[in-house]
Amino acid sequence: MSTPEGLLAPEPDKTYPDLTVTAILVTHDGARWLPEVVAAISSQTRPANQVVVADTGSLDSSRQLITNSGLPLIELERERGFGEAVAIAVETLPEIGSKSGGDGGDGSDEWLWLLHDDCAPAPGALAALLEAVSQRPQVGIAGPKICGWNDRGYLLEVGVSIGINGARWTGLESRERDQGQHDGIRNVLSVSTAGALIRRDLFEELGGFDPHLTLFRDDVDLGWRAHVAGYSVICVTDAVVYHAEAAATERREVDVEGAPLHRPHLLDRRHAAYVLLVNAPRWILPWISLRLLFTAILRATGYLLAKLPGYALDEIAAIALNFSRLDILRKARKRRKLTRLLPSRVVRPFLAPWRDQMIIPLENLRDLVLRRTDSAPTTVITEPINDDADLMDSESEPKSLRLLIRPLPILLISLTFISLIAGRNRWGEISGGTLLQVPTSASELMRIYSDSWHAVALGTNTPALPILPLLSFLSLITFGNVSLLVTIIFLFGPVLAAGTFFAFLRDRNLSKGNSALGALLYSLNPLMITSISSGRIGTLLFIILLPLFAISARQIHNPENLRWRRIAFLSGLFALLVSLSPPFFLIGVGSMIFLILNSKWRSSIFYERLQKFGVLTFASVGALAPWSTNALMHPTKWLMESGISNEVGQPWQVLIGNPGGIGSPPIFILGIVALVGLIALRSSHGVLLGALTLISTSFSGILMAIAIHANGDSLHARVWPGASLALANFFGIFALTTMLNGLVYRLQNSNFGYRHISTAILSTVAIYSTLAISVWWLFPGSDSPTRAGNLQIIPPFVAAATAGEERSRTLILQSQQTDLGTSVSYALLRERDLYFGEMDLMYKEDPIISKIVSEIVDGAGEYPSEQLANYGVRYIFLNEPVDKEVARKIDGVGGLVRLSATKDGVLWKIAGNSARVKFIGADAEPIALASNRISANFKIPKAGEVLLAERFSDGWRLVVDGQFVKAEKTGDGLTKFTVEAPGDALLIHDGPLQRAGISLQLLTIGLIIFFALPRGRKRSELSDVELAR
Repeated sequence: MSTPEGLLAPEPDKTYPDLTVTAILVTHDGARWLPEVVAAISSQTRPANQVVVADTGSLDSSRQLITNSGLPLIELERERGFGEAVAIAVETLPEIGSKSGGDGGDGSDEWLWLLHDDCAPAPGALAALLEAVSQRPQVGIAGPKICGWNDRGYLLEVGVSIGINGARWTGLESRERDQGQHDGIRNVLSVSTAGALIRRDLFEELGGFDPHLTLFRDDVDLGWRAHVAGYSVICVTDAVVYHAEAAATERREVDVEGAPLHRPHLLDRRHAAYVLLVNAPRWILPWISLRLLFTAILRATGYLLAKLPGYALDEIAAIALNFSRLDILRKARKRRKLTRLLPSRVVRPFLAPWRDQMIIPLENLRDLVLRRTDSAPTTVITEPINDDADLMDSESEPKSLRLLIRPLPILLISLTFISLIAGRNRWGEISGGTLLQVPTSASELMRIYSDSWHAVALGTNTPALPILPLLSFLSLITFGNVSLLVTIIFLFGPVLAAGTFFAFLRDRNLSKGNSALGALLYSLNPLMITSISSGRIGTLLFIILLPLFAISARQIHNPENLRWRRIAFLSGLFALLVSLSPPFFLIGVGSMIFLILNSKWRSSIFYERLQKFGVLTFASVGALAPWSTNALMHPTKWLMESGISNEVGQPWQVLIGNPGGIGSPPIFILGIVALVGLIALRSSHGVLLGALTLISTSFSGILMAIAIHANGDSLHARVWPGASLALANFFGIFALTTMLNGLVYRLQNSNFGYRHISTAILSTVAIYSTLAISVWWLFPGSDSPTRAGNLQIIPPFVAAATAGEERSRTLILQSQQTDLGTSVSYALLRERDLYFGEMDLMYKEDPIISKIVSEIVDGAGEYPSEQLANYGVRYIFLNEPVDKEVARKIDGVGGLVRLSATKDGVLWKIAGNSARVKFIGADAEPIALASNRISANFKIPKAGEVLLAERFSDGWRLVVDGQFVKAEKTGDGLTKFTVEAPGDALLIHDGPLQRAGISLQLLTIGLIIFFALPRGRKRSELSDVELAR
């Protein structure tokens, strides 16, 4: 293995006097490196026979340094490229075979040693190269192992190749250290021109470097041509060269001819494509062209995300410049035919593997984006190391055991065990409570979200909640299986919440013990258990992700101290939490308004807060479009979470942290949140957190007192306080853990008083609450409404009957006993039960349907069954528990025929034509037309009307023989079309507002990601220390 200082000198008898070596050094503004380079050339253990220096118009002191060193200098114009400079230097040499002394030769004993002005060969580099080529007559080019200039233990190249996408490939890992792992003589496609040893006769046979490759990739092109000319190329790792890569790292300007705007990156990408296009076989050129174009677009996108538009433009311009001069490509391919003896497949083993071609661009982008200017922190050891003590400790306590006895592993293992037992009825596809059946496929969930018309009830163009695409995205964890993802969330929700809250508390420098205690209380409280038992997936995810938001939003109360990149990042997180629990938007906006008004009026801080909070708010609204724009017109939507609306507890129950409702623990299981808030007001360490706890608790009580139209129901329901109560738990438990820091010391050093009493009360309540809720959840609480198995409302035979071509509906009635008597709520369902997210689209009752339902339940009205048939309703199903009086009245309504009465409910069928799409002629009965769930394709027999049993919308389109028919609104609020002639008809729904909303959402999310990502830096902006890492 070679040492960083260089190689040991070879034995004295291995100087190879029969080989003639001309060292050609090309300089271009290289005064910074030249002294060491010249010294390295003169220090070779086997010196070159002669040294020629070609300077390409250096503006620094390079020429003066060369003149002072006594080396012969060729002065050239500044626009000359490296290959042209080498060719001019070779022209000054005697002709091949004209050695001094008159001995002729075939030229195989004359070699050119090419050097850059920023590469310093180790003392034994040339000797090692000559030793390798002297034993291998088939070798035409040999190159050294190249290491970094600043960090000489860092490998740059041991040979170089190219990928089909134009990427430069070395076969090395990123920042790989030289430990001798690649030592030996290797056959490669090419070697860098920095230190390359080339047979002179081969160089002249190939015509030197391609004149169009003035800089960059000329080495790969020459190596490729050498292979197909019948020569081999090797890398000799015993020869070492230290290279600064000044041009590639933009340490100097690129002034060569054909370098537009002096951009090294553009030149490199242009030449990479050129090498492939002029050397690859003709039959593969279309594939290479497509790969180059696709890669350019992909890389340009990556550079745009890294906020480097110049590099992005370089990628596209490089492809455009190549394909704009096809004549140059054709001439170059013809020239290569003259020296080609072997087919191009001989280079195939040396090309970059497919796997590396896919991984390298991602790694490059990662390095570009994540590179930092600060050095990694260095651990300073301040105590002597006792190896024996370490050995004894490792033997007495194995590492795995030490990990298991730490607070966090104990907590997570215990919670996992409890969650699996308590969730024994939730192993499988779960539904129930407020949670509707979740489709297995993420694509089905995205279809519901993206559709412009939703086939629920009488149909609606109301946008779906943004939690649907969020769950679809998260289902990547479960390979697109949303149902499995939901099961995991409900099974291990407490475990995930404990982990995130523990991370938050540790981020606030609390001890591991206190953090584990706080995580336990955060994960086992009435809100968490109620959310799991009642199917509140939005609240559950909100509780899990809230601590992560708090970690990122450390300085959110002082936005003037935050950079715009952090504001963009927080905008995305805020939108994420609002998508889970929309009431959090009201809380967040209210808090931002308070912070703005809390600053001095019209001061710089006031305006800066106004700007940044305004951007945060509008960005989150845009990221949640089209739902958010619809919610701005219907403000009560900001109070709704996804799922079936169910009853919640009384407002006073927030004092015990219990939201009430189905699946909630009994009220004797107390939460500690309000108590902690009151005690924290008396503590200097937690007064602010105590105030926030009580404010959040009070807001929760206010929300629980508000009644709004329930999702998918004709009745009112009180608001679920998920987000606000989660915040109360968060602030309260944070306050508790903060007060616990140093509490023992303070209690020991103070007289008995309020602090001791409050600590005893709080400890007792906390222990009781945790144990009580754990026991309740393990036993009676495990039998919760949310469980494995589909929640099926429509009887299977009814679902099958309504799934035909007529697409009729079923009216579901649910009788409830209230203080005012019996009330009946209703829902209109189609051929299947609703999926998750579809109930939220039916947020408001339909007055006409409500009137018809009232008439049916009262056994009154004129022809209510006929009216229902017009709305496409074929069946009426009275769900259990069945009120016999209600059932008797429905039996008395004309046009209804009872079909069955089971333990699940009573079913009636409506007489008449109840198809979704009907044709009505001037003098004929309505004709049922075939229909899909939303669209329809049918034949119209004659002039008449097409009646669509869907709520009227301007987006409905009927095309008859290529002619659009305008939609009209009926007196019942449905949609009809007047057709004047027979023909083939297509019925669709067009939603331009939905498309615009989703476009706004995608644009906003893209901008948030763009501005939140760290800015990459150009190579010229990196220090030498960073380049050496």
